[in-house]
Amino acid sequence: MTGNPILQDLTGLEGKRNEALGHFGLSGSRTTVLVIGGSLGAGYCDVPLGIFYLGSVVALLGDNLLLFSVIAAVLPWIKRDGMILWSCLMVLAFLHLQGRQGWKQRLALIVPGLVVILSWQIWLWHVGADDCEEFAPVTVAIFLRNAPRLGTLAFELGRELLNLQRWSLLWCGFAAVSILRWRGRRDRIALLAVIIPVLADTAIFIFSKGDPFLAHVHLALPRLILQVAPLAWAVTMGLGLSSNTGSPGGESNSCTSDHPSYPMSPTVKTCRSSSEQSPCR
Repeated sequence: MTGNPILQDLTGLEGKRNEALGHFGLSGSRTTVLVIGGSLGAGYCDVPLGIFYLGSVVALLGDNLLLFSVIAAVLPWIKRDGMILWSCLMVLAFLHLQGRQGWKQRLALIVPGLVVILSWQIWLWHVGADDCEEFAPVTVAIFLRNAPRLGTLAFELGRELLNLQRWSLLWCGFAAVSILRWRGRRDRIALLAVIIPVLADTAIFIFSKGDPFLAHVHLALPRLILQVAPLAWAVTMGLGLSSNTGSPGGESNSCTSDHPSYPMSPTVKTCRSSSEQSPCR
């Protein structure tokens, strides 16, 4: 039987065995092994969530909008955290398609995800499920009251990303690639697909009801960062190993890639000049 690690204190206190077993609906008269820690049974779907998020970004960068909208819509279904990732993807899609698609086409990308989110919320309301009490309502008053947490959250995020034992050099490499490859528009979208959810997942703790709230941050922040780690690795390797470093401006007759070397992203090479565009040979 796997328990929620947030309730770890229930099993860590002497004389609280019956209370802990009762909380999980177990009987004290039967031999029970209670495992505390992260696992699929405890709801730790963060790795599958990260893989689907990676797939949705690859589809977006490959301009496969139908596949993008379908994969993105799966995120809120996998886990509630997927709603944050889905929201980030919609922002990225609007930025990526700006000037290339009309408003109707861009708004159509939202429909599948909204259907999943609203259907799930209606079902929760129908069965009378209790609301999550981990976070306070998102209001201006609560934000202003807890705004002093921002400095602490920035420090905790930096410390987590520099935890070499947990992440090795992943985030150091990502930071270096971000500086070197920020100029290209498609590269920026790929980089922002990592940066925006990391910042959003950190900022949400402004509304944490944890007491102390840092205990909530230390427990949940590594798990939330794990959701974007597969994409961070793919972007770091793809952009870091790509030879297309871009140029600051001017005309160019050389062959360039419309899709940089992101894993699984289709690559179409064209020759561009001031007067023509023809396939590379």
